[in-house]
Amino acid sequence: MTLKTRKILITGLLFLGSILSYAQQIEVKGTIIDEATKTPIDFATIQIEETKNHRLLGYGFSDENGKFQIETDLKDQTEISLVITYIGFTTYKKAIPLNNSHLDIGEIILHESTESLDEIVITAKPPILMKNDTMQFNAGSFTTKEDAVAEDLLKKLPGVSIDNDDGTIQVNGIDVTRILVNGEPFFSNNPKVAMKIISKDIIEKIEITNSKSDEEEFTGTESEEEAKTINIILKKKDNGNIFGNATGGYGSNNRYEANAVVNRMQEKSLFTLLAFSNNVNKNNFSYDDDSDSNLDKSKAIKTENNVGLNYSDKLDGGDKVNFNYMFSNTEYDKGTRIDQKGLIPNSINYSIENSDDITQQNTHNGELKLTNNVFKNFRLITNANIFYKDRDFDRKSDKETKDEEGELVNQINSSYNQSQTTQNIKSSINAVYKFEKLNSFISYQIATSNYSFNANSNNISTTNIFGNNPRDVFRNQQLSQKRFDTNIGNTIRYNQRFLKRNTISYEYSYKTEDKEESKEVYDYDTDANTLTLNDGLTFNQLIDVTKKEHKISYDYRSKSIFYNIKASNLKTNLENNELNRDLGLKKSFDDFLFSTKFRYAIKRGTAINASYRTKSIIPRNNELITITDNSNPLKINMGNPDLKRELEHLLSINFRTFNQKSKIYFFNRFSYTNVTDKIIDKTSVDEDLVTTRTYINNSDNNKYNLNGSISKDYKKSPLFYNFKLKWYASMGENTHYINDVLFKSDFVTFSPSFYSELNYNDILEISPSYRLLLDETKYDTDVIQDQSNIQHTFGLDITTFAPKRFTLFNQMQYNLNPKFQEGYGKQSLVWNVTANYSLVPEKAKLKLTVFNILNQYNNTTRRLTESRNSTYTYDVLKQYVMLSFKYIFKNT
Repeated sequence: MTLKTRKILITGLLFLGSILSYAQQIEVKGTIIDEATKTPIDFATIQIEETKNHRLLGYGFSDENGKFQIETDLKDQTEISLVITYIGFTTYKKAIPLNNSHLDIGEIILHESTESLDEIVITAKPPILMKNDTMQFNAGSFTTKEDAVAEDLLKKLPGVSIDNDDGTIQVNGIDVTRILVNGEPFFSNNPKVAMKIISKDIIEKIEITNSKSDEEEFTGTESEEEAKTINIILKKKDNGNIFGNATGGYGSNNRYEANAVVNRMQEKSLFTLLAFSNNVNKNNFSYDDDSDSNLDKSKAIKTENNVGLNYSDKLDGGDKVNFNYMFSNTEYDKGTRIDQKGLIPNSINYSIENSDDITQQNTHNGELKLTNNVFKNFRLITNANIFYKDRDFDRKSDKETKDEEGELVNQINSSYNQSQTTQNIKSSINAVYKFEKLNSFISYQIATSNYSFNANSNNISTTNIFGNNPRDVFRNQQLSQKRFDTNIGNTIRYNQRFLKRNTISYEYSYKTEDKEESKEVYDYDTDANTLTLNDGLTFNQLIDVTKKEHKISYDYRSKSIFYNIKASNLKTNLENNELNRDLGLKKSFDDFLFSTKFRYAIKRGTAINASYRTKSIIPRNNELITITDNSNPLKINMGNPDLKRELEHLLSINFRTFNQKSKIYFFNRFSYTNVTDKIIDKTSVDEDLVTTRTYINNSDNNKYNLNGSISKDYKKSPLFYNFKLKWYASMGENTHYINDVLFKSDFVTFSPSFYSELNYNDILEISPSYRLLLDETKYDTDVIQDQSNIQHTFGLDITTFAPKRFTLFNQMQYNLNPKFQEGYGKQSLVWNVTANYSLVPEKAKLKLTVFNILNQYNNTTRRLTESRNSTYTYDVLKQYVMLSFKYIFKNT
């Protein structure tokens, strides 16, 4: 036997031995009873610890019957103890004999305590405590990898899951809608920021509670929605906390990344400064992820620079101030090819369009929030937000269309550029006064928004139309567009609670919406070097909308049942004036709207929800205006001033259940949508494939959605794994009007996906995934061809955290589009690699990224509509290699 073979054998035996050493298990069960009431205590924290050094070995919770069953693995422990804690009760502790692998303690009586939680002596900090509706996780009880951030910690918490596709967070199956830091908003509650930049080492605990609005928190009322808030509480230091990191990297093809984060926490304030710059399509706040070579899902190649800051402070008297600001400078280079099969009655055509878009823009986004306790029962909540963008856009495109015989029908070459500025200022003041003796409150809110848009454009195109009426159409136009929107809303609400479980409220709102839009179009004569006003495209439109709504609602809430019913009368007045044409119309809509919600908690973790609502939607600006817009000679648009408003009906039913013992979560939601007087396109396509579109109302539509998931978590050191199976299905029918043919389409979309993650002791992590997309549309007429699409996506991520200080992340994805032509986006295999080496543990590390090793990546998608089958292919980042250095700092 060679020396190398011996080493391999010894290493394997040691690894096997380490696994077998965990094979010795002990199981402890019992029932927890309240001494005073003789009733079971649910959700008490039960933990098994080493008696001498109090190291946590296992933990769990009692169920609604007070029962618990805790299993843990033992290695070389000699003495272990059972510790039970529950808020308001004395701590229970009992030695556990090691000679009994199955121990039934029987009934355990907990005695009420007069001490506060902070005064109770607990030998080992409970990993989880329940305080009313708040779950509190002790961060130190959960082991994570080196350089872990908040996201890594959350993944280890029981009942918490983070979706691999969209990053959404759920707690026991309920969506998390807010992420707070020290109880305050952090970059407008953007979860990606806190999740990615806050180091686990400076986190003291995680609190999870029911989400509430500022008004609900102040008045003590419960929210209608089932949602959770995560509050990340940081460790306090006498001299304040300073923590952050900086990264810089450069690679082949001049690819680069640079970013820095600095945080300063002092007493009740927190200040954060961010800076980012890269040209490898990394979106904000994803830079610090070990898997940051994630496949590029964008539709452009981006160069992005960002600077941002966040400041929050709690002042004397309970007042609060929160401010955040972000500046972004971005350049997009978007190359697109569209292969399209046009479907019109009794005719099929094929087109290929190539376009190249270059966009440069600067954005400023700032938000200020003030919370003022004017006096004991009176609070003012002020919000202000300003958004500003300046943008330069340039597009060059060419398109040609052929008929079924391959004969050229038309072609167009165009160049379009635009310089624009956009500004949006929003503000709101909410005043809330509580009548404590009456168990009621009154609130008044005024909200305003001012939106402005200014743009100057040049549109140059040459269109060649062949066939029976051949002609050439030239466009050389200069356009000036302006739009000003002013919205003011006033809402007053009175809320009265009675008989403990009942609430009735009355609300009156008065809102005005003023929209003014103007467009001047000039035709440029290159020979005469003159500009002539195009009266046919020039317009000045003024829309005034007033809405008055009286709303009354009733709530009933018990431990297991929530019921809400709302009824309102909404009066809408719409006035549309085209000033340069002396055209005007006035419309009034009088709607009685209704909504209801019902939630029944069958048992802890299991609930059924049902809701129904109606919604009134008035026509949009472009749907009302009478001009004929022929800026693109092949796509002509005109509005319809006689449109009615849409009335949407939505019915939703969902069921969820979470098994505390097995950690299996199941969710399924069904919804039905129908829109009375839905605004649909009415189009005509002539023999030269020139499309003219306007709008009409039609009520023949419906849509059924079914989406859900089933998942399981197993989180017990050294093994952590989870799997999640999701599904989305949609079906229904729509009405279409093309070339005076009124027909319907039945559509079906089905998209199941599977994701799993297995982590062994932060040494090896394997994550396979799969997604299927089925899309099919059938028509009730033989003059249009049915169509369908199918797509498979397979993924596999493998991460190794060994040898010590070294992390290797492999990401592979295989895409298969069976209905695509061979060699044109039909299949691709993508492989990305990121290697990290810790030069100084928790201080400095090197990272090597290899993007698209096989150089096969393509971004190709297909979309189906009633009139076309389109395949889009976008330019993507090419293969590159990058070396980066990261430095982490924090005061200790």
